[in-house]
Amino acid sequence: MTTVSLRLDDEMKKQLEIAASIEPFYSTSNMEQLQKADQQIKNGQTVTKKMEELEALAGE
Repeated sequence: MTTVSLRLDDEMKKQLEIAASIEPFYSTSNMEQLQKADQQIKNGQTVTKKMEELEALAGE
């Protein structure tokens, strides 16, 4: 395993924060959805299907 340590000056931190705020992946609504999905996985609320089952469902 490799560990990388970075030191960022205040300007670089500001630029990263702006980039993260523009990127839709980091939007509040998406982060809430990811947290909800994570909790569902932890609670065992998942559905598992084989590719054949998914293809059959798509053909219906």
